[in-house]
Amino acid sequence: MQSPRPQIRFEPSGRTVDASAPFSLLEIARKAGIRIAADCGGAGRCGKCRVRPVPETAATPPTAAEETLLGPALLAAGYRLACQTEPLASMSVAVVEAQVQTAFDDEVLQVLPPADPPAVSVTDLPAPAPGRPPAPSLWEEITRAASAAGGPRLGPPPPALWAELFTPNRAGRRAVWSDDRLLGLAAAGRPVLGLAVDLGTTKVAAALMDLASGRCLSRATAINPQVNYGADIMTRMAAALADETDRDALRRTAAGAVQALAEDLCRAASCPSSVAGPPLCPGRDIFAAVIAGNSAMHHLLLGLPVDELGRSPYRPVLRTALDLPAEAAGLDLAAGAQVFFPPIIAGFVGADHTAALAATGLMHSQGAALGIDIGTNTEISLAKDGRLWCCSAASGPAFEGARITDGMRAGPGAVFKVHIRSEALLLDVVGGGPAAGLCGSGLFSAVATLRRHGFLDQMGRFSRTAPFIDGQNVLLAPAGRTAHGRDLILSRRDIGELQLAKAAIRTGIDLLLAEAEIRPRQIGTVVMAGAFGTAVSPQDILDLGLLPAIAPAKIRQVGNASLAGAIRALLCLEERRNMDALAGAARYLELAGHPGFAQGFALATGLCP
Repeated sequence: MQSPRPQIRFEPSGRTVDASAPFSLLEIARKAGIRIAADCGGAGRCGKCRVRPVPETAATPPTAAEETLLGPALLAAGYRLACQTEPLASMSVAVVEAQVQTAFDDEVLQVLPPADPPAVSVTDLPAPAPGRPPAPSLWEEITRAASAAGGPRLGPPPPALWAELFTPNRAGRRAVWSDDRLLGLAAAGRPVLGLAVDLGTTKVAAALMDLASGRCLSRATAINPQVNYGADIMTRMAAALADETDRDALRRTAAGAVQALAEDLCRAASCPSSVAGPPLCPGRDIFAAVIAGNSAMHHLLLGLPVDELGRSPYRPVLRTALDLPAEAAGLDLAAGAQVFFPPIIAGFVGADHTAALAATGLMHSQGAALGIDIGTNTEISLAKDGRLWCCSAASGPAFEGARITDGMRAGPGAVFKVHIRSEALLLDVVGGGPAAGLCGSGLFSAVATLRRHGFLDQMGRFSRTAPFIDGQNVLLAPAGRTAHGRDLILSRRDIGELQLAKAAIRTGIDLLLAEAEIRPRQIGTVVMAGAFGTAVSPQDILDLGLLPAIAPAKIRQVGNASLAGAIRALLCLEERRNMDALAGAARYLELAGHPGFAQGFALATGLCP
C-alpha cells in the first residue's frame, strides 16, 4: 500500500498543499504559487529562502550549504533554507522572508525627533598627552573622557565589557554610553549602530540606524516564525502554557527572528563584524536596540509567564519599561549592548501601541483624535484634551491574508484592489503580474466593491447573480490567469471572516466613544496605522462601516507607527520618558465582558456605513 503524500501547510497564509518527494520546500511552494525569496534561483548560495519547518524531524537533515549560510545559532533555532530542505512527513512551514529596503515609504517614519539628549552618545578616547600624568586607572581614563564630552559620571562597567576595556590596545577607540551606562568601545572608523524593532504577531519589522547621525541604513520585514504555533496570540499562549518545551521554543523563535533581521540589515548596510579573530555575528556593531511588541510577544520573547495574560482579567506580569542586557532578550549584539522595551499600557494594549502613540503625536491632536493600529490584535486609542482611552479588539489575522481561502500577505502577486466593469472583475496586483492570492486590502476592496454594485446584501449574502458568482464563491480569476494555475476565489466564508474582524474593531471604537462621552462628529482626526491600515481605501473603510460616518479627509494613513516610535526611542532619551507618561495616563477599557459588547458586535457585523 502506497504511503500518503506529506501535507505541507505554509504560514502565514494557512495554505495546505500535497508534497511529492523528492521536491524541495522551495519547489513545492513555487508549484502552489507561494512566493519565497530565492535570489540565487534555489542554488543554495544566497541564504534568502529561510523557512522554519515544524516538526524539525519531518525534514531532511541540514546540508553543508545551510551550515555555512545559516550558522549554528539559526539552525539551532529551527531555521532552514527552503531550497535545501525536503519533507519526510507532514509539516507546518513558516516562510521567514526578509525584504530589505534602503528608504522609508511611510509618511510617519520620515519624521524623526531631534536627539537631544541622545539616547546613545559616542566619545573619542584621547591619547595620553605628553607630560600629563595618566589617570589613576584605566576606568577613570574612560570616565574622564565621557565627562569632558558633557556626559554623566558613568557607573561601574558590566563584567561583559572587562575583557575589551582593560587592555592596552585601546588606541583610537570610542566610548559608547547611554545615560550613565557604558555600552562598549567602538573601533575607529566603525559605525555605531542601533536596532529598532516592531515585534508583531504576524510580521517582524526592523530598521538599522546610525546612532551618530540618526540616519537609517537599512530596513527589513519578515514573517514572525511563531506562526507555526498559531496565527493568533491566544493559540500561541495556550501552547506556551501547555508545554514548557513549546514555551522555550516560542522564546527562541522570536529571538531568532530578531537576530536574523539584525544580521540581514548589517549585511545590507555593509557592516561586517568589528571584532578581530574568527567571523562573528555582524550584529556586534549594534550597541543599542529598542523592541516594541504587543504584550504577548513581549512576554514570550522575555520568557515571562503568560498565565495571567491568557485569562480574564488579562493582566501582564509587568507593565513598566525595561532596559536589559541584549543577552536577556536572547540576542547576540555588542558585548555591553542594552535593549529597551517601552512600557505596556494594559493586557492587550502593548508596548507597540505605546510606541505608535508617541510617534503619531495623537495626544497633541486638536479636538478628539482616534488612533487605530490594525493587526491580528487591533489596538484602539481615543485622545481628547490631554486624556487618553484605550482598548484592544481581537480582530484576528484576516486583514493580513491569513485564514482566507486564497489569502496571502501583501507582496508580489497579491490582489490589492478589485473593480467591476460591465459585470466583469478587474484586479490590481502587486508587481503587475498574474494574481497569486488576496491580501487584506484586496479582501476589503473585493467585498466593498461587490457591496457597492449590489451583489452582496448588508449581511454579506449574495443578492444578485453574475458570471463571476458560482454558488457560495466569487471567481476572482480563472486558473489560466493566475500565478499558480488554480482558480482564485473569494468564498462566502472569507466574507464572514472579514465581517467578524471588522465588527470587533468597530465595536471597540463605539464603546470607547461612549466611555469618553464623545460623539462621532467630534472626531477631528483618525490615524490609521499598520500595513492594512495604510493600504486599504478610506472610502472602502467608510462604506463597510469599519469607522463611524466621518469625512474621508479626516483619515490619516501613517504606516508602521510602532517602528517609527521604536526609532524615536532608540535615538532620544526624552522619547522614552514620553512613552512612560503616555502609558501612565491611559485609561484602559476591557471589551471582554463589557455589557454593551455582544449587542454592539452583532450590529457591527453588517456591511454598511
